[in-house]
Amino acid sequence: MFGNGQVFVLSDPERSPNLNEIIANSPNDAFIIYRNYGAEIPKFKKASTKKILASVSPKLAYKSGIIGIHIPNKSLKYYHLSKTKGLMKTTSAHNSREIIRAVNCGIENVIISAIFPSKSKSAGNPKGNIKLAQLIRAFPKQNFIALGGINLKSLKRLKGIKLKGIAGVSFN
Repeated sequence: MFGNGQVFVLSDPERSPNLNEIIANSPNDAFIIYRNYGAEIPKFKKASTKKILASVSPKLAYKSGIIGIHIPNKSLKYYHLSKTKGLMKTTSAHNSREIIRAVNCGIENVIISAIFPSKSKSAGNPKGNIKLAQLIRAFPKQNFIALGGINLKSLKRLKGIKLKGIAGVSFN
């Protein structure tokens, strides 16, 4: 339907404090991005087949056994990306300037939002599928993950757009 069909489930301690519950309620092949912004990562079941990223230092990511880190775009300048070898890295972006910052920092996986109208307080004005497609064409080496207002109905509007995947806190 879109890209290679990867699903990214975003969460944080405020909205969904129980990481194991998030894991249990997500699709088996989903990536879980736990936006804990430096706070301790809760214990999770190592046997989980989920792929977990968190907003932590690379050192803590390695220690916790997670596969990657999520770096808020405004925080990219503080990361020593040379110390992230072997970790998957994602960042957020809301406009071309933030995408350029990600490119300059060597981040390939960019979560772009908001695509469609969303209930999230931080969503901002939706870009829509046409603006999303234009951004993807402008930055062909980036892997884009669409976030914001994605549900079964809006997902159809992403058909034919080259995406790494879709992301959401909830998909309704």
